[in-house]
Amino acid sequence: MYVDYFFVFVILKENKIIGLESILKQIYQSLKNINYYF
Repeated sequence: MYVDYFFVFVILKENKIIGLESILKQIYQSLKNINYYF
């Protein structure tokens, strides 16, 4: 979990646009998982 956030942070540091896109995709996947389970 923390590794994923660190990886996203590294991407964000390298390229803000790619990092932001990764974060948005991660949030979208999390919301999909929540809707799937509940």
